[in-house]
Amino acid sequence: MHRFIYINLSNNKSPMEPTTFKITDKPITKTPLNPEHIMQIGLGFWASKTLLTAINFQLFTTLAEKPALTAAQIKEKLKLNERSYLDFLDALVSLNFLR
Repeated sequence: MHRFIYINLSNNKSPMEPTTFKITDKPITKTPLNPEHIMQIGLGFWASKTLLTAINFQLFTTLAEKPALTAAQIKEKLKLNERSYLDFLDALVSLNFLR
């Protein structure tokens, strides 16, 4: 059996009133839970981490010096991992950092 904790954070209360807690066997809300906010935060982190990794590898500096490199040439020049370099570059393309 699942137990739920209801926390009353109503703004109608005086600041001096303690927060009330109630343990119940029923869900607090009838609306289905939606993971959209969690996914937005997670994907936002993924995008920023991908960008920061490209900056740490000096990818954009390398491409500014020689813009017509192939994926294989980028891998060699930056010493990227053979197994994951295409995924990394594809992620940068999907984020519109590369074409």
